[in-house]
Amino acid sequence: MTGAELNLLAAYYLQKNPYRFNKQEKEKFLKGLQEWIDGKSEVIDDEVYDFLLDMGLYKKERREDEFISYINQKYGIIRFSKILDIGAGRMCKLSQALAKYGNTLYAIDPNIRLLPDEARKMGIKTIKKEFFVCDEFAKNGRGTNIQNVDYVFGVEPCDATEHIIRQGLKYDKPFDILLCGAAHKSLNGKTFSSYEDWYEYLESISTEVQIRKFKTSYYASNEKQPEIELGK
Repeated sequence: MTGAELNLLAAYYLQKNPYRFNKQEKEKFLKGLQEWIDGKSEVIDDEVYDFLLDMGLYKKERREDEFISYINQKYGIIRFSKILDIGAGRMCKLSQALAKYGNTLYAIDPNIRLLPDEARKMGIKTIKKEFFVCDEFAKNGRGTNIQNVDYVFGVEPCDATEHIIRQGLKYDKPFDILLCGAAHKSLNGKTFSSYEDWYEYLESISTEVQIRKFKTSYYASNEKQPEIELGK
């Protein structure tokens, strides 16, 4: 399929899903699709990934399923734990999946579209439509509380990525982040020319931070155990 044909299909997809994207999200989706068409990024934007799957153009698992494969291989199946899902997305798909194992899920994302009653029916204890902020960059000196959870997870949490890393390190909480395929600005305002430079910066925050590839994506974690060999 040509790039022009993909763009026409994307226009149909946007028309078919009129409430899925606001203006900024639509622009980000189209930019991510063009970068994928042009081969500028080997890591696919999450919304582009969903588009390709929904249109039958990609035969791989969804990001949430890949993430669960990653944590299952790393920790074993996590059950009956308290989990904070940061950058949970509009429908909190990762939270829904992890709740099925008896876990208590707390989802946070400024763009959550679920109502609290809907979330509870899906097994999600609480949802917060807000940004996740670490202590160092909170206006009142104290960021999002993570002290009462067992794990902190994020599937492409975008601008929250560095916040998760810094808060997880400060409170000694295990975190695992499926990284975005695009660079973001650091909390001190530094910009990066590529996602590789962005990943290198994230690793430089602490020797505990490790970034590795698993299947189609890159993951940032704070490793407190011997290096493990992850499957392809």
